[in-house]
Formats: sequence, C-alpha cells, structure tokens
Amino acid sequence: MKISKYLILILSVLVIKTAGFSQEISARAELDTNMILIGDHIKFSVELNQPTYLTIEFPNFLDTIIKNVEILERSKIDTTYITADQILLKQEFLLTCFDSGSYLIPPLPFPFEMNGRQDTLYSQPLWLGVNTFQIDSITGIVDIKPPINTPFTFEEFFDRFAMPIGLIIVAIVVIVFLIYYFRKKKADKPIVKRAKPKKPAHLIALDSLDKLKKKKLWQKNKVKEYYSELTEITRIFIEHRFEILAMEETSDEILFELGQNKDIEKESIEELRKILELSDLVKFAKHIPLANEHELSMQKSYDFVLKNKQTVNLSEKKEDGLK
Repeated sequence: MKISKYLILILSVLVIKTAGFSQEISARAELDTNMILIGDHIKFSVELNQPTYLTIEFPNFLDTIIKNVEILERSKIDTTYITADQILLKQEFLLTCFDSGSYLIPPLPFPFEMNGRQDTLYSQPLWLGVNTFQIDSITGIVDIKPPINTPFTFEEFFDRFAMPIGLIIVAIVVIVFLIYYFRKKKADKPIVKRAKPKKPAHLIALDSLDKLKKKKLWQKNKVKEYYSELTEITRIFIEHRFEILAMEETSDEILFELGQNKDIEKESIEELRKILELSDLVKFAKHIPLANEHELSMQKSYDFVLKNKQTVNLSEKKEDGLK
C-alpha cells in the first residue's frame, strides 16, 4: 500500500510538471478557413507561447508555405507580453493557391535548447482544400465578378491632364504677352513725325560739329560729355535726314534701320557703327579712348554727314524761290 501511495505521489508530481511545462511553451498554426476557390486569398497565422528566458527559432518561409500554396503578404513577428515572464509571438500570412486539390500543411518546427538539450516543438498539421470553378455548360466561362462602373472623377482628370494643360496655358500666356508687347511698342511710336527744320540737316550737323570741335572737351578731360554731344549731333542728323526716330532708339536699332536703306553705302554704316559703339563704351562702360580715337571719331562724324547729305533738286529749288 505504501509503495502504491509513493507511486501515485510521483506520478502526480510528473503530471503537474508536465502540465506546467505545457502551459509555459506551446505552438499553434491556424487557417481562417479550410476551403477556398482557386485564386482566392486565405489568412494563415502562426503563434508561439513561450517564457522570456527561452530562445526559440520561428519558422522562416521563402515564397511558399508548401508547394503551390504561395505567400502574397507577411507581417512582422509581433510580440505581446502575457506576464512579466511569458510572451506571445505571432506572425500572419496572406496565402493563395492556383491549383485545385487537397493540401496538407505539415506541423511547423520550432527548434530550441533547454538545460543543454536540443529539442523541437511542433504545431498541429492543417488541411486545405482548393476547389475549381464549376463551368456552366450553357453560359460557358464568365467573369468572377461583373465589371464595376466607376465614373471618371475630377481628381483622376487632374492627375492625368494637369501637366499638359498647364504647359498649354503657359504657352498661351507667353504668346499673348508677346503680341501685346510688340503691338504696344509699335503703338508707342508717335504717328506725327517731327517737323523738319528749314535749314538742311547736313548744314545743321556740320555747324554743330564745328562748335563741338571748338569746345575742346576731351582735351579738358570731359570725355563723356564730348561723346554724348558727338552722338547727339549724329543722331539728330540721321533723324532729320532719314526720318528715323534716332533720338529714341538704341544704336543697334539705328544701324538696322539704316541698313534697310539702299541709298546708304555699307562702308558709311560701318563707320557709323564704330562711332556709336565707342560712344556707348565711354558713356556706359567708363572706357577711356586714346587721343587719336577722339580725333578719328570726330572725322568719321564729318565724313558720315557729308557722304549722306541730301541733294537738292533744281526744280524744287526754283519753286521754293517763287514762294
């Protein structure tokens, strides 16, 4: 009897220890359903309940759980503390299968080491059935779901066409601005031309050049004033002689308009270009020419006026005398 009592006591302790161990460590795998249609998605979860002091290897999958059962998505391993010494590890997978049939997901191994001894914990096996579609002999193969009628939203329109529409608007704005700018520039030019002086333009210019020469401005280190008066005399001559608004135009604009006149020699225009370019350098770039350049600019101005002076028709001169 005493032996029986001791045997019962020992078995009770072993049962209690086994029960305690089973509560400390357990593994579970679960499918949210065991039957799916081919191509459908199914959720597969793996849980491990273990003490914190124990290191257990979690199953590691590549692209499939088993052959033909593919992994579409997987979560990170989530850790939840049940107690201070007990944790629950969980990972979820989204699976699919494109071959009909019955599939057995074998027990998943969880290797670990306890008290210097290697051991492996296993989850329970799972069964998965994959059914194919029943094809109606009358209707044949049809879509799984009918087409959904989705209206074309403003957000979709904006995302698709915002860039080309924006470029078209910018191009239109630039074109309108250019048209407005050139029309305004053309309209700003006075319609009524300045009255011509009674004295011929070349005589006025030559007289003004003589007076400038007598001032000896560049000899008095008034180089900027010298070139300002020199170009002003030349511009006034061009304006009265060729009916060009030379006093309001840039040097390039003056040269361009003179270049359209076939009666003016190209050499004469080239000499004028040198006068205007040197004058612009002095007035705007603080350039100091050499002494011979001052004299040469004056001589070129005389030459330009004389080469382009207006010839008077004798019949016109007689009519003027009669008046």
